[in-house]
Amino acid sequence: MRTSILLAVAAAAATLPAPALAQQDADGDDGPGRPVTEVTVTARRLDAALENVSSAMGASVYALSNDTVEGRPSGETVTISQILLQAPGVTQDASGQLRLRQSQGSLQYRINNVILPDGLTDPGDTLSARLASRVELVTGALPAQYGLQAGGVVNIKTKDGVYLAGGQAELYGGSHATIQPAFEYGGSAGTLNYFASGQYQRGNAGIASTDGSANRRHDRTVQGEGLLFLDRVIGSQDRVSLIVSASDERFQIPDPRGNAGTTPPLGALTRNANRFAVLSLLHTTDRFTLQLAGFVRSSLLVLDTSDGGDVGYFGYGRASRETADSFGFQAEVSYEPVEAHTLRGGVVVASALNKGSATTLAYPVDASGRPTSTTLLAFKDSDRTRRRTDSLFAQDEWRLGDKVTLNWGARVDHVADGGDATAFSPRASAVWRPGSSTTIHLGYARYFLPAPIENGSSDGADLIATTARLPGRHSDGLKAETDDYYDIGAQQKLGDLTLGIDAYWRAATNLLEEVQLAGSYRTLTFNYATGRVRGIEVTATYAAGGLAAWANIAVGQARGRQIGSNQAYFAPDVVAYATDHAVATTGAQTVTASGGLGYRWDRFRLAGDVLIGSGLPRTAPGGIPDGSNLPAYAQANLSAVWRAANFDGHPFDVRVDVINLFDARYRLRDGTGLVAGPVGWGPRRGLFVGIEQGF
Repeated sequence: MRTSILLAVAAAAATLPAPALAQQDADGDDGPGRPVTEVTVTARRLDAALENVSSAMGASVYALSNDTVEGRPSGETVTISQILLQAPGVTQDASGQLRLRQSQGSLQYRINNVILPDGLTDPGDTLSARLASRVELVTGALPAQYGLQAGGVVNIKTKDGVYLAGGQAELYGGSHATIQPAFEYGGSAGTLNYFASGQYQRGNAGIASTDGSANRRHDRTVQGEGLLFLDRVIGSQDRVSLIVSASDERFQIPDPRGNAGTTPPLGALTRNANRFAVLSLLHTTDRFTLQLAGFVRSSLLVLDTSDGGDVGYFGYGRASRETADSFGFQAEVSYEPVEAHTLRGGVVVASALNKGSATTLAYPVDASGRPTSTTLLAFKDSDRTRRRTDSLFAQDEWRLGDKVTLNWGARVDHVADGGDATAFSPRASAVWRPGSSTTIHLGYARYFLPAPIENGSSDGADLIATTARLPGRHSDGLKAETDDYYDIGAQQKLGDLTLGIDAYWRAATNLLEEVQLAGSYRTLTFNYATGRVRGIEVTATYAAGGLAAWANIAVGQARGRQIGSNQAYFAPDVVAYATDHAVATTGAQTVTASGGLGYRWDRFRLAGDVLIGSGLPRTAPGGIPDGSNLPAYAQANLSAVWRAANFDGHPFDVRVDVINLFDARYRLRDGTGLVAGPVGWGPRRGLFVGIEQGF
């Protein structure tokens, strides 16, 4: 009953996208900022030039300032991925993967307009919200500048010491034995500006619960993350910047309480570690801007489900270690030869080396699948894969008077990883402003998505006669995906209220899909031969005085037909079914909605938000889809922040957050699907308190 009421409220509020960007000081914390000097004036001009290098013309943009994030439940204690859950059409499954417009993954991350290369985990899951002064999610028919992903682009603008004079320390904690100290600090020394942030977290709620209980078993987590940003303004036209970041996250994989007394606690563990560095040079004149950047990223993923309890429950276990090291070079330019045209172009060259090793433990079985021995067999494998990616793009933003702007261009991508693939991707979009308060956009984009690099190949003949055997016997190799993407939308401003609507349609060849395999918690990738994704989003924002409100509702459908690679992951009858039927993809939630209210009065800031979903698809026993979905869910959160005092001009804030206010118990995944991944539940109610002191 409670869920249905909240669904009705969200549907009614759909006429209320994202919250409006509030005016903020440079650090978003209402603390002391750096006095305006010649350096800060130059820095602002360089920031504007950098924004002109990148273009989101014709796309859909959802933007969040740091001040907006701090006013939300949990504030800056969450990751970039978690704050994006309030964006239109974004959901998250039990494995933590973001799904944007019905699609899993397919997000490109840029930090200060420099691409973060692919690794073994999503950067948004490790990057803290406290490092960002602004986060943008750009989706739809993107300009030619953005490639190799179809879901969208996350642009992160870091906080910058050029605008700061001090920092803050925060201590946050509460339910599930959570404790999270953190800090940030920024400033300058002459023309050298610096910003640093870091946090540490430990608690007993690391991964989605496998049984929906309030007190989880074997779900401890320890996480650490830090970032250093340096930049130096050189004269009036140049700036050199360096970003260095490191994170390390360790999780226990929780044990369902139903196993108590029947098996030992599951000993499964996972560790994610990421390091990256970006060195960039920005040069600008009146009509020309150039950004040169070099980047390097190293990531590690360790997964161990080989403990005796795990093997006893699932019949097999796996211990694996994967590393991915990548580096590359990026050059992007913008040039305005005449007033009506802005030309943009660039090149990106990247190289990656992925290495993996694994040991699989399993029992021997007979032809009927019954174990023939209690002695575990061990199977080891390792592999090593190199990939080189070269991309080139050019585009022209053409302004036809005051009302119409066209943006057309194309990109060429070449991928070599044992085989060669080259793709030409045209792009075109138009923006029409019939009046000062109305904007209409439409666009077309051709996308090319290389298949991810796979590590670990022992799932074949060696395991056929064991409890770790896959359902099928034959597999074709992964293929690159190509998409034709169409998008049309409109935005209308009515005083303090902004309304938006956006519709999209995507036709995919070799649609890439990701799932998790039960028992090993491995992420697996396969292709559908064809895919169709379509949807519509309605959004609204209201901001007046101290009140801000936002709401959005997205309705969509995603279907794939004919499993075109890695067929061994599926039983033969499932492969046959998918050949003749359109199958809902694992991220195809029909209705997704979110919204909230925020109010600021004197020293108080109150906010509440809600996440609503109609439930992800499920599969009947035996693996054949039956068209059913998990139950609808709604999660409401509340937050209150009080500026208790000011010490020597520095604020002291106290915040209280209640997550899942009504303690809704809902499933994100129930262990069914084409490949039955582990069960996952949403978070139970939690009370958290934080104190923050500026200095």
